[in-house]
Amino acid sequence: VDAFLMFEIIPIAELIQDAFNASLYEAEEYLSGNFVRVDTTMIKITSFKDLVDAIDVGIRNGVFTINEGRERVGNDRSDKAMADEIFITKNNQQVSKGGEANDDNENISSSEE
Repeated sequence: VDAFLMFEIIPIAELIQDAFNASLYEAEEYLSGNFVRVDTTMIKITSFKDLVDAIDVGIRNGVFTINEGRERVGNDRSDKAMADEIFITKNNQQVSKGGEANDDNENISSSEE
């Protein structure tokens, strides 16, 4: 399956992407960030559980937000502000929080010990 995707499906998707970009956009538009991108990242996901597990890892590692994960599975975005924040593991703390605390209850990095 991996070889089929890598050598057959993805190159065809890239050809389609290039054809759209060549016919729809001038060089200046393309270079300024206006272009079509064919997303092939979800082709190999074989089950909903695999998809949810991959999204969970992505959220825990700060790859994307909860709302971006919800969009990947076709759900509506959450109105909660925390759903648009980046989290990193250790109980999904906000990026600005976490780490070890000193006696004054201030966050310190592990390199300061």
